[in-house]
Formats: sequence, C-alpha cells, structure tokens
Amino acid sequence: MGKVILGRLGQPWDISGPPVHMAAGMTAGFIAAAVCNPIDVVKTRIQCDPHLKGQSIMKVAKGIVGREGPQALFKGLAIALLFDCLVSAGGGIRYEMVMGFSKKAKTEDGEAAAAAGGGGRGYVPA
Repeated sequence: MGKVILGRLGQPWDISGPPVHMAAGMTAGFIAAAVCNPIDVVKTRIQCDPHLKGQSIMKVAKGIVGREGPQALFKGLAIALLFDCLVSAGGGIRYEMVMGFSKKAKTEDGEAAAAAGGGGRGYVPA
C-alpha cells in the first residue's frame, strides 16, 4: 500500500503489512455481508417456499417486510458477518503473501539471469 505522511514531524507511518491487510479484508467482508444479507434472505425464502416460486424478488421482499418487519431481512446477519469477515481477512493476507513471494522470486530470477549474462530480463543462454 505504501507510506502516508501522517505522523508527527513529517515522519511517515508505514501502512502496509499483515495487520493492515487483515483489517482491510475484515472491513470488506463486513460491508459485503451487510449489503448482501437481505438479498440472501429473499433468495432463501424463494428457494424454500414453493408458494413463492415464480414471484419477483421485490414482491417477495415486500411480503417479508409486510409480515415480519424490516428486521426480518437481516436474519442470520451475525453468522454471515463472522464468516465473511474471517474469510476476507484471510484472503487479504494470503493475497499479499503471494504477491510478496512473487516479487521475491522475480527479483531472484532477474539476478540469476544477470549473473549468467542474460541482462536481467529472465533470459538465460543455453
């Protein structure tokens, strides 16, 4: 992610590393779960109730809100938040680890090619 000048006396704070990527992943998972949960509730109701098959999503959502109130669209949100936050946090960390390994391997390959006379472009003469 780089560095941002936020510190006192102009000292940059390093905003990279696993804790930052984990927090970013958890935030993304939280937002995704909160936004998608009402749609998941409607989808699940349509799949489970044979009387609702063939009806529009909006009609089913209005029926749920009319019968059970708007909070019914957020049933199961706690589990979804927990699951999505943990999975997304792990995904953010894994992505950055793979990118770090990739950059390291690319640098090592370039150094090996340069030592062999390939000019550092990944070419190794036979």
